[in-house]
Amino acid sequence: MTKKRAAARGEILEPPEAPEGRRLWFRVEDVELRWLPLSETAFLLWVLAGLVLVWLVVALVLLLV
Repeated sequence: MTKKRAAARGEILEPPEAPEGRRLWFRVEDVELRWLPLSETAFLLWVLAGLVLVWLVVALVLLLV
């Protein structure tokens, strides 16, 4: 039985000694922008809401044409 199959069945409890594949590690931290009175997360949510609104307006215009 291969290591991947054993891991999928829950038989391997410890992490592998040598990495089998390439892993990408990153961390996310909340950044406060000086020129923006909101947190970065709130700003990105507003950007997402704006893009959805623009998408809906474009869809409505295309339906009416």
